[in-house]
Amino acid sequence: MEICDTIKYMSQFEDYVFEKFKNCILSWDKSLVDDIYCLEIFKGDHAYCQSGFALTYNTESHLSERMKAVGEDAKWDFAEWTCAYPTGAPEDAEEVALWEKWCKENAIPTNEKETEYCGEHIYEAAPLYTTCRILAENLAQRLHKEGVILKVFGVHLPVYITDNDGFFDRPSILSANPPEAVKEFEQVSRDWKMPEWAK
Repeated sequence: MEICDTIKYMSQFEDYVFEKFKNCILSWDKSLVDDIYCLEIFKGDHAYCQSGFALTYNTESHLSERMKAVGEDAKWDFAEWTCAYPTGAPEDAEEVALWEKWCKENAIPTNEKETEYCGEHIYEAAPLYTTCRILAENLAQRLHKEGVILKVFGVHLPVYITDNDGFFDRPSILSANPPEAVKEFEQVSRDWKMPEWAK
């Protein structure tokens, strides 16, 4: 991905969140690592994360149990996945401060006086949608390119990118992951006719 000069993608906020995600992944023990088959970066408002980015994962053991109840669709039901970061309240004050700074630098409204969304950082609100989806792509790409995923899992595990409307962001996922990591997702997304949102 080429870095666009018009948006501060490589920001202090991105670096801070990346380090949190990286350290979280590096802390997992072997039994958990062996069980995880995918990661997810959630973008949009999050109950425990004002800055709107969370790292989740799903495991083969959890998938096996869910498939007994709902069948093959359980593999893509990210609402059931485990949130690894953030772990809950209270929020990380430094992360929130960097998020507010990043929003200000990119002219993103952040309170009810400036936006119709009553203070929530809704990803659809321009320009927040564009900046957040690119930042999520960067986080996923860096986990691959800086060797975090390969070091921990031994393979390029897929990192899915989703939003608070409950959809996979197909273009972002295909852009952020090596092709071999998302072969299955690409086929399933075509079968399901997932929308090609604006890039």
